[in-house]
Amino acid sequence: MKDEFPTLNPNIKTSLCFVGDYTPSINNGSTVYPIGQHLIGNIECSISDTPINSGKAYPIFMNSDCFEPVVSHNFIALNLANNHVYDAGNTAFDNMVTGLRKGIPDVQFYGLKDAPYAEVTLNNKYIAIIGCLEPCRSRGPRLFREENVSGLIRKIRNNFDYVFVTPHWGKEGEYAFHPSPWQRRLAGNWINAGADGIFGHHSHTMQGYEEIQGKPVFYSLGNFLFNHEEGRKYPLTQLGLSVTYEIVEKGIWNHTFFIQDGSSIKYIEGNLFNQASSFLEKISNDICCKPWAMQRWAKTVGPIYIPKSAASWKIRFKRGPFYKVFPLWFLWFLLPLNLILRWGNFSKSETIIQEAKHLDSLLIKYLHNDSKD
Repeated sequence: MKDEFPTLNPNIKTSLCFVGDYTPSINNGSTVYPIGQHLIGNIECSISDTPINSGKAYPIFMNSDCFEPVVSHNFIALNLANNHVYDAGNTAFDNMVTGLRKGIPDVQFYGLKDAPYAEVTLNNKYIAIIGCLEPCRSRGPRLFREENVSGLIRKIRNNFDYVFVTPHWGKEGEYAFHPSPWQRRLAGNWINAGADGIFGHHSHTMQGYEEIQGKPVFYSLGNFLFNHEEGRKYPLTQLGLSVTYEIVEKGIWNHTFFIQDGSSIKYIEGNLFNQASSFLEKISNDICCKPWAMQRWAKTVGPIYIPKSAASWKIRFKRGPFYKVFPLWFLWFLLPLNLILRWGNFSKSETIIQEAKHLDSLLIKYLHNDSKD
């Protein structure tokens, strides 16, 4: 079995590089990521030449001519388990998977029930990378489920030297920097089951990280290359995280920051790097403080998630029809979790938001000054 694993070039580098959300638009085909990085990311879009009305406020569609950029970005594996791959419907998704596998055979597309994990060999080590999606209305029938990860880890653990998980999870919001208490619980369960690291995405901004039993858990790496209408309203969606994991006898990892605008990437330095590092440590220390209780999380995430979701529902109601949208909105409104977040919105603490907006302003200045050079 192990002899069948795809083998990466050992003469380049012995590390994997985990990044976040990615839309392979033709506009970012010229982007060159540093040579020697074996990238693992999340391809978050529906690839279809005939998009449909999915009922979403912000569907993400790409044409089939976007296959070429994927090849140029040094990916070895891309997760498909996310909430946008079914935006064009079931048939379009099936065609998308077939097209990706046939058109880009050197990239593994995982996070599916029939391919829940990518398998690679690097530095004579056998590695599995599991993709999954949390429970949500957009979870299509072929996607691998978050609930099944622990069992899969236990099943395959003895066949691999390393097992990583790349979940698409948590509340989406461009200033939602903290994972929920049950995300932390899930992370602990996966590490206990045998995972060597967890590198999440979905919030479109970086979130705090921690070590569990000496293993890295990055709850969200933010955006890699993600040119999206809503994200352009928030400068911090341009600040991404990448985590390099060295495949050696004992895993070594480090992270760095970059700026992306949907078409290019540049590593940051100087004062902005120091401020980004300080902010990441701040939000990471927040979640490591015991207890990271439900009410603390609600006060942090509620002020971002509730207004953002209200704006999205307004768009859905405008597109209609009303009789289809209203029942969905009503069910969403009454969800216990959303009631807790709505309470958190009214009981909010402004500290993190203020610090985030300060980082926003530094980022804008950095981009403005850089454009003059």
